[in-house]
Amino acid sequence: MTPEKRFLLAMSLSLLFLMIWGQVMVKKRQAALKKRQEQQQQVQQNNNAQNNNDAQKNDNAQKKEQNNNENNNENNNENNNENNNENNNENNNKNNDENNNENEKQQQDIEDEKFVVETPKYYMTWTNKGGSLVSLKLKEYVTGDTDKKKEGWQNNQENWLDIIPEFNTRHLSLTFANNTGNKEKLSASSLSSLLWNVINETDKNPRRLIFTKTDNGVLYKKIFTFTDENIIKGEVVITNTKDQKVTCSPAIGGSSGISWECADKTVSQFITLHHFYRNHKGNPVSSYEYLDTATADDFSIQNNFSWLSIDNKYFSTVIEAVNPKEVSGITSQSFSPDIFYIQKNISAKREKGETPNEKDLKAIKLFAPILQFASFDLAKGESKTLQFHFRAGSKVDLAKDNKEFTLLEDFGMFDFVARFLLAVATLFAGIFGNYGIAIICMTICIKLILFPLTKKQQLSMQKYQKSMKVIQPQLKKLQQKYKNNRQKLNQEMMALYKKHNVNPIPVGGCLPIFIQIPIFIGLYQSLQYSILLRQETFLWVTDLAQPDRFMLVDWSLFNSVFGDYLNILPIIMTVLWILQQKLMPRPESPEMQQQQKIFMFMTIFFGFLFYSLPSGLVMYWLTVNLISIGEQLIIRKLKEKQEA
Repeated sequence: MTPEKRFLLAMSLSLLFLMIWGQVMVKKRQAALKKRQEQQQQVQQNNNAQNNNDAQKNDNAQKKEQNNNENNNENNNENNNENNNENNNENNNKNNDENNNENEKQQQDIEDEKFVVETPKYYMTWTNKGGSLVSLKLKEYVTGDTDKKKEGWQNNQENWLDIIPEFNTRHLSLTFANNTGNKEKLSASSLSSLLWNVINETDKNPRRLIFTKTDNGVLYKKIFTFTDENIIKGEVVITNTKDQKVTCSPAIGGSSGISWECADKTVSQFITLHHFYRNHKGNPVSSYEYLDTATADDFSIQNNFSWLSIDNKYFSTVIEAVNPKEVSGITSQSFSPDIFYIQKNISAKREKGETPNEKDLKAIKLFAPILQFASFDLAKGESKTLQFHFRAGSKVDLAKDNKEFTLLEDFGMFDFVARFLLAVATLFAGIFGNYGIAIICMTICIKLILFPLTKKQQLSMQKYQKSMKVIQPQLKKLQQKYKNNRQKLNQEMMALYKKHNVNPIPVGGCLPIFIQIPIFIGLYQSLQYSILLRQETFLWVTDLAQPDRFMLVDWSLFNSVFGDYLNILPIIMTVLWILQQKLMPRPESPEMQQQQKIFMFMTIFFGFLFYSLPSGLVMYWLTVNLISIGEQLIIRKLKEKQEA
């Protein structure tokens, strides 16, 4: 086998190995994640059982204490009858105070109150339970199921994108916790489960919600100020009303999870925890954690973080400390969606005729990021104010508000290529009014730019095959003559190549392929994560950022392999790719013929890989194959004219 054949074969086998290895690693990671989730669920069940036992013990203790109080009251009354009226009044006042405290404790069992707050950007539901945010909808974006043919669809709040749904009634957003000296977890503080007093000033200017609560001698006040932009300004005022000093270690939670716009089984691939801080030189440092890391019970990073966020493919929720120096680190609190949320999703899928996978939904694990503030002491009557900002929106919109948030929209190693291609596609979309046409026009431009290289590649390959056809008999003689001396065989073969001016590795023929790799990867990243293509239509495609979903298929065997929908574009792309391979000149050597069969197998293999990729990306590669077929025919005719 010649060196160039071994090189091409090695490249093909390496690519195949990497793909198989990648799939194996994904399976291992999913298995490890599943095992970790099962362990966490077991721990959570044990904790719930322990909490129930503790609650029962507390109830028994309270009843016992109440009986003791009643007995004491009776004894006090008997003693008071023997004492003067002044002592009777003092005891009665004391009993009234105890009764008032008991009534305040009983108010915790009252059902919490929910109320709606609306701004030009947000539609929010708040609750006095913990003074927390229950859910948040973005009014400028709608769900993928929205019927845009109906009049008034943009102003219907049922269509607005619920970026922070009520996943779990026990885990809400923008909660507050405080460790006043004990060693309990901040996320387990009772402050998030208590009912707070509410002052609703959303009809005034500035629009505000104020929550207050006194707990263990400390007064807490949470103030949320609403604006017309993608920001909620928050502050927590902590006041010590005790006679002695109090040590506080407060923590503020971000959004409790985020909605996802991907298949249920791929949630772990598209939801991340992003955090940002400045190092000792003042330079920005940004990194992110995948879902399986962020949902770990022991997740904790100590640093002066400026902000942290939860991201999906297109949207983010960000909690930002006004004074990062007050922040000591971050943690996260993991949870699973409640059964009511799971059933809601199952019902929605069934209404569309899709097959819900309850197992995938139940396996989903989400998290709420928590900003931990450094501990501080408060003397009697002293107060401390902590300020933060909360934002929710698309990554593009958030980047307009703060340049640091451009880090949220990361297109990977070829970020600059992805952004350039998006700019070109946006330019064509502005001209033609459709991103599908824009992708086709952009592909034509790319192919026109690369045509001189493509022409050189094909002519080089044809010249190479013609030269190899001439020296093939001599190569066979050399292989037979030096079959037991590999070193001598290679020397003679190189001498033969040099004599006939043949390059054993036609690098010029591979150059267009190498140039297209960053273009393909950049385009893949941009179409996968850019919101510009979200819900953009073309022909039957309703969302260029999703598979084309030509028709719903109700066949269990098909559904188990390909899902609920038949995607036509990947099939057309694969057929054109095979046709392109068939138009390639048939090589003379058996090794090259075998290599051509490997390429044919890789074409079909890539067809399966492309089946669930965004339709915009498939459309790009389909157009590339179609144009490549035309290029081959044109170059073949040009060569025939030159030879004639």
